[in-house]
Amino acid sequence: MDKQINLGRGVLSNVFANGILQFLNYAFPVLTLPFLGSVIGLEEFGVVNFFSVLVGYFTLFVIYGFDASATRKVPELEGDIKKMNLFFVEIQSSKVLLLILAFIVFSLFVLIIPDGIDNIKVALATFGVTTGWALMPNWFVQGIRRMSDLVWINIIPKAVFLGLVFLIIKSKEDSYLYPLFISLSTIICALLSITYLKFKLKVSSRIRFNKSVLIRIWQERLVFLSSFVNNFNQTIGIIFLGFFVTYSEVGVFSLGWRMMNIIQVLVSIPILQALY
Repeated sequence: MDKQINLGRGVLSNVFANGILQFLNYAFPVLTLPFLGSVIGLEEFGVVNFFSVLVGYFTLFVIYGFDASATRKVPELEGDIKKMNLFFVEIQSSKVLLLILAFIVFSLFVLIIPDGIDNIKVALATFGVTTGWALMPNWFVQGIRRMSDLVWINIIPKAVFLGLVFLIIKSKEDSYLYPLFISLSTIICALLSITYLKFKLKVSSRIRFNKSVLIRIWQERLVFLSSFVNNFNQTIGIIFLGFFVTYSEVGVFSLGWRMMNIIQVLVSIPILQALY
């Protein structure tokens, strides 16, 4: 009975913490959209959003559905520190390997998409988000029902990012700084989370590429494909527009799209992640 009560409390805590983290990940950028559009102009705003959506696909690739499948596995290993460490290293190593592959493919995309080379700074600055999520151990923390421990770790970097946007971005030449700040805050949150796990819970932070990593990636391919297809259907419009219309028109469309999706992000995703 006590175990069930503790489990229920852990799930509720995860729901609450996930809600806060989703707000930080999505609502903070949304709060800056009116300011950003007025400062850098509609065309640069469209460029930023185009690469944001494109990088989103690569971020999904490195996450690879582990936020669902690996999270469910963690509670089964609780109490066995050795097995938990091995599993953590395996999943994190898988994500880093996927990150390397993602960067190679992303670099090729930048070469072939319209004005990709001209917007190389925005492209590379945006890809930092993928790096951050490759390192992010949220899947593990959700599994041990300790997401509330990461709230403050995420609040401070995100708040700093929010302030820097208003203080430093002054013209369209600064447009690359917006995705750069988001990327840096994501990477910092990931590194702080890993540090927390290492010193608080004695979780290993090693990266090791071996056969088990390749097997894990192959086993989880269907979970990844499911999440990718779902996201692809929602965001392909922005990518399609980027090839056939001006970035100014992409900016107008993406602004409406982001505002429309904010409720879904803040309400449904935290609950679903916690229940997994």
